Amino acid sequence: MEQTVALLEAECRPDPIHWLREDVLLALLNIPQNGILGVSSALLFTSDQVAYWWRDAERDQQHVKLVSPQALRAAIGGIPIDSGYLPERVLRLGISPKGLQWMLVYRLPHVYRLSIERKEQERISIELGLPGCLFFGLGDTYFLWAIKDNPKAGETALYRFPLPNIGEDGRMCFGTNQPPRVSWPWILPAFSLFFDSPFNGHWAWGKSRLYPGDIRERLLALASEPGAWFPEEELVPILEYSTGKEPISLDRHLTRIVQGY
Repeated sequence: MEQTVALLEAECRPDPIHWLREDVLLALLNIPQNGILGVSSALLFTSDQVAYWWRDAERDQQHVKLVSPQALRAAIGGIPIDSGYLPERVLRLGISPKGLQWMLVYRLPHVYRLSIERKEQERISIELGLPGCLFFGLGDTYFLWAIKDNPKAGETALYRFPLPNIGEDGRMCFGTNQPPRVSWPWILPAFSLFFDSPFNGHWAWGKSRLYPGDIRERLLALASEPGAWFPEEELVPILEYSTGKEPISLDRHLTRIVQGY
């Protein structure tokens, strides 16, 4: 009878769920003490609140507490999700602490058809073999790194991919194009969008050990010989940001970006 009165009183208030006592909520939920599913905790949603229910097995008691959706989001939104390394082309995927989806894809060494923009209105089409790479997306920001070793190893060293329009840390510039946000399979069209666009002089320096100047000139020279590939020995390592000396590893760089963006 007491619970019924409390319920009736609560119904007369403008926002009843905020005024219910724990025992009344437990009566409303009516979760069996020894259910066959063995549920130990649960979240139950109302129009604007969340009821967190849990079972204290040692004391043989049930409890429930109301929390706001904002509080729930704050509690779980900072937990990153990482699948670990996966087979095939998608190596890893997850959710960053800020709630952005991220994905890491391996691309085999490949012969690309590139459009090189040397001067305004002057574009030259070439074909050239380029090294294997790791394509990484976080939200709508993308990175590209050349590699020489096993792409599934966290200690793999990262190198600057030998193309313009890619920053020192591997961040890609799409110009006026807007790449899609990271998801499967939309990450692959983002890769094609970048390679199908003309390459200009933006971020064109420091991409070759032997030819540190404008990488476009090196690409054009190599492509003058049919079947040519960009030499692996010319790749420039991305350096460890704390020392600026040794090449940075995949795990180190990936963690820095996921945590920082």
